[in-house]
Amino acid sequence: MPKLSDTLREAFSTGFTAAWTTMCFFMVTIPLPLSPKGAFSQWIVRRIWAPGLLKGSGIEVVATGQERLDPRGAYIFMSNHQSLADVPVIFDCLPHNLRFVAKKELLYVPFFGLYLYLAGYPLIDRRNRREAIRSLQHAGELIRSGIPVVSFPEGTRTRDGNVGPFKKGAFVLALEARVPIVPVAISGSDRLMRRGRLAARPGTVRVHFGAPMDLSGYAPGDRDRLMADVREVIIAQKERLDREAEAAGERA
Repeated sequence: MPKLSDTLREAFSTGFTAAWTTMCFFMVTIPLPLSPKGAFSQWIVRRIWAPGLLKGSGIEVVATGQERLDPRGAYIFMSNHQSLADVPVIFDCLPHNLRFVAKKELLYVPFFGLYLYLAGYPLIDRRNRREAIRSLQHAGELIRSGIPVVSFPEGTRTRDGNVGPFKKGAFVLALEARVPIVPVAISGSDRLMRRGRLAARPGTVRVHFGAPMDLSGYAPGDRDRLMADVREVIIAQKERLDREAEAAGERA
């Protein structure tokens, strides 16, 4: 049976997440038509919503590797996926006017889903192949217009903390767009926000941004090789982050 203190903390965290996101929805939605490519709106997401949500939940982010990235560069960021906290964590770490490739089901999350729609996020419907392809084509248009895209190629959040098999769609997109892939590893967020919950508990999330991978050595038919290479890099980065977290006593 959970302790009363744990129950109260979870209730507060859930309420805070919902209230903060609802309040920020209006802050980020009103400027959307007023700035090119939604840049000012995304600045609010990165500098107000994400850090406020993390700080209010007691989540500290330790990030490395951003210094090798061009703040104005067009990239496809590919990350392992541990929990809903991964989204504000990545937003908090990067200065880019970026978009996430998101599941269409998120459209039904109050306020958050409406913002994803209004801001032009690529929304993947896995049950409809034609719509999924159309969403990936939209992601390609964003990248070609200079807006970086974040993809979680596992397609869903981990159930056991390990990096799962990758889906192929994001790698088809990468080979078509011909922009560098940045492999991203996240460690610790699955311990702080359980699957299916909005509540988070205090702790540390570690993130590492790998060196951008030049795709000039990959032909259009090298999708599977590219997918295997990116997954290998992400797994190696995550294993290093896990060791660092364990040495710091964060995995207790």
